Amino acid sequence: MTVTDAQLHIWEPDRPDRPWDRGHAPQLPEPFTLERVIDVLDTNGIDRAVLVPPLVSGFNSDAANAYALEAAATYPDRLAVVGRFDPRPPEARARLISWLDQLGMRGVRLSLEGPPAPQLFEDGDLDWFWPEAERLGVPLYIVRPGRPGDLADIAARHPALRISCDHLALPRERGPEVLAAHVDALAALVPHRNVIVKISSLPTMSREGFPFAELHDSIRRIFDLFGAARLAWATDITALRGRLGDSVSYAQARDFVEIALPNLSAADRADVFDGSIARFLQWQSSS
Repeated sequence: MTVTDAQLHIWEPDRPDRPWDRGHAPQLPEPFTLERVIDVLDTNGIDRAVLVPPLVSGFNSDAANAYALEAAATYPDRLAVVGRFDPRPPEARARLISWLDQLGMRGVRLSLEGPPAPQLFEDGDLDWFWPEAERLGVPLYIVRPGRPGDLADIAARHPALRISCDHLALPRERGPEVLAAHVDALAALVPHRNVIVKISSLPTMSREGFPFAELHDSIRRIFDLFGAARLAWATDITALRGRLGDSVSYAQARDFVEIALPNLSAADRADVFDGSIARFLQWQSSS
């Protein structure tokens, strides 16, 4: 069975022609380079990964995505990119039209998190973008902490727009009781079949170590709401290590989902760990 990590951040050292965004700190002290990506995949038996440039790479579409696209060109069967897109420049509409023509590019990542990220949602900068991305068939990874209802509203207005609710739209507050209450808010997404939910960053909600047993009831409720076909596993490992240090390994970020859902059928497991994201991004395995 193919296993795909639906989100890994990748970034290179700061360089004059592709400088870091000084408004954002890197998630780890050292860049998470292509070599480190391939090593973590190989070490843990992961076939493929979707690369997302982090906020430190900036919002300039070309510079922010350049390194990730170079990585995907080096390993086209193993790596794909969901890249940063800035909807504000005058040329943005024309840029979106050819977005998926870039080798390795599979979608757009929008970080609607509030300052210091641009207030794209609140300022109306995305009003033109939603219908155009829907028309063009561009999949969207959207992080909107604590506001899954906003994604439900977008999905209702644009039913052919493919939306990934990244990190389950987890709120900034932490704790298993916060997650349990948040599952109720996630239910707003259930009627919208154009939305999938990314199971990532959940260990940050735990006050215990692996296997994060106090989260298991909430994970099972999420599974019951969406089913395997609308859930996509991802580690977001650099964010986890940035928050939790070495207390969570990559293998643990993979294995806790199966421990929480011990009765997954082979077909459901294939969906959660590859099929859902492969269909969403139209990135089918060549194996």
